[in-house]
Amino acid sequence: LPPSYSLTPPVPIPGKEGLMRAWGCSETWVRASCIAGALLLLYSSSSALRYSNHIVDLQPINVPGPDTSGKDIVEEETDNHNIGGGTGRYHGPVVENVAGQDSTTISFLDGKSGDCFAGWKNSSTREFIESAVSDARSRACAEQFALEVQRTQKKLQETHPTVAVCMVGNARTLPVRSVFRRIQENFLSKLSRRSVLFMHLKAWDTDKKEQHKHGGFRSVPATVSNLTDALRALRPVWVYLETRKKAINSHKNPECELTEAAAKDRGEDSFYVGKYEDRYLAQMSAMSDCVDAVYNFERQAGGLKFDMIAKIRPDVTWFYPVRSAMDYKFQGDVYNIVTHLADQFILSPRRFSLGFQQWWKNYTNCKGEFKWAYLPEAAYRDAFKELGADYYEDKKTPQVIRRAQIDEPSATIACGRQRRVTNLTRCMAMVYKFDGYF
Repeated sequence: LPPSYSLTPPVPIPGKEGLMRAWGCSETWVRASCIAGALLLLYSSSSALRYSNHIVDLQPINVPGPDTSGKDIVEEETDNHNIGGGTGRYHGPVVENVAGQDSTTISFLDGKSGDCFAGWKNSSTREFIESAVSDARSRACAEQFALEVQRTQKKLQETHPTVAVCMVGNARTLPVRSVFRRIQENFLSKLSRRSVLFMHLKAWDTDKKEQHKHGGFRSVPATVSNLTDALRALRPVWVYLETRKKAINSHKNPECELTEAAAKDRGEDSFYVGKYEDRYLAQMSAMSDCVDAVYNFERQAGGLKFDMIAKIRPDVTWFYPVRSAMDYKFQGDVYNIVTHLADQFILSPRRFSLGFQQWWKNYTNCKGEFKWAYLPEAAYRDAFKELGADYYEDKKTPQVIRRAQIDEPSATIACGRQRRVTNLTRCMAMVYKFDGYF
């Protein structure tokens, strides 16, 4: 593949005139720079065409199917809350002791992690899950994080900001090796050498989904067994893992009502009113919980504050390396920009972090008809704008929601939502036909 050059202006300034200034085309003397930019675009396009012929005959998709052996999960009537030392961060069945596999990667805390990832490489599945969701382990990670930040501050502060990454959602295709490896290689390690992962995952909701806007799609599905490989590789410092459905309406505020009329008044779709309301509430609650975990981690790290906080989904393919967090930080510091791609990816300066939680706070405090956003994208947009941020959608963010198979109706739609790779056939090949390379 060609190098992942981006012709996006380095600092997307809102407004047409601002964008023209960023390109250097608003002054009379810069016509030459505009011409040079056009030539660079043509060269980049021709380079991409030269490589495109090598994509179509790659390895076929190799998606792991559901584990039907019954060896990784055992349903029992006994209390499961002992897993993780009673933290309540594992919501699912009892897990047997099954030997795990070694998985290596590069992490900010590698080699100096203390008790943060102790025994992760060769532990059994049950031992691993107990460690992953343990409060004691998260506290050890926070303490080691404080030491590492202090050790690297002088060398890395100006080039590698500290970033707390919240991976939140249904782990539909996270167990696919090419998915979690590219999250590690193209996102976490490229974003910043000082990025730290927090995970709030749901693994039980594996039935086929029907959405009138995006078509049907299925999960792999995710199980405790096949998720452990992803967790070992990604090395989160905090994990909440939900493998069993909670009680219906467990997130619902009984004094607040989401209505079709209120959604219509806002000019928004009422998809999440009624049947799918709990899915919306669970999504927004999970992100709020993850940010709370970040705040707690900062306190345990002696009051250190992350430079930025990000939201990502667990079921996406990062097909090219993401831009440096330093670029995003500069945009946030100078222009108050919060960058996003729909609600799949959001990266915010730490001072705007309430934008991730404001919708949930409004909902939990609501009495009567709910007047706030009825869609996740609108919920985050409104919250960040109220905080004074410029909520900028960068459609060249190099990621796509990954479905279980290339022929899923929504797979094509997902590829079409980004504009980093405008050739739809090429995008589909990059997302679904590289599995054999990871």
